[in-house]
Amino acid sequence: MESTQANSDAYASGYRDGWKSVPGSGTPPPVPGYVNPHFLIEGKSVYESGYEHGRTAAAEGRTDA
Repeated sequence: MESTQANSDAYASGYRDGWKSVPGSGTPPPVPGYVNPHFLIEGKSVYESGYEHGRTAAAEGRTDA
């Protein structure tokens, strides 16, 4: 099992990549240093969960991570 820090880093990396995948989204907001397991998407890796959340937030114009 991955460490909490590795999970947080993977989620943050995925979130930033997902955010940047939306054209015109600009710079992603800061991503919290700790990822609550509640935010993870069932059947997705930590990175993939971050990517999906980042992409969705950018598409909706949200600035919270």
